[in-house]
Amino acid sequence: MTRTTQTFRSRAAQRIAGTTVAVAGDEVAGFVTVAAGEVEQVYVDAAVRGGGVARALPAGAQRQVAAARHGVAWPAVVPGNARAWRFYEREAWQDEGGFDYVTAGMRVPCRRYTKRVQE
Repeated sequence: MTRTTQTFRSRAAQRIAGTTVAVAGDEVAGFVTVAAGEVEQVYVDAAVRGGGVARALPAGAQRQVAAARHGVAWPAVVPGNARAWRFYEREAWQDEGGFDYVTAGMRVPCRRYTKRVQE
């Protein structure tokens, strides 16, 4: 399946309720999207890295996962995203190993990190 602007818009519209946006002044500093127990998307603008946004967004995602009564939060991290690997390991997420993440009809090799959450 080819990703198009329309498929992106459709998918993004479905994720609004699970998305938290961080702002710094009038600018978007980052966002996190949660779908069930998955911390599906995390983005932090390079200009605000090191200022706490990268810790705050996943912490908020963990609270969302817990409130939805999922016991474990998990992101799928693609190969080569060493910054994410280091972040999750530093923040005490457990590396559960490799798996194939299926999205839009494609299989993407990833690593799954997990963290137990409580309400």
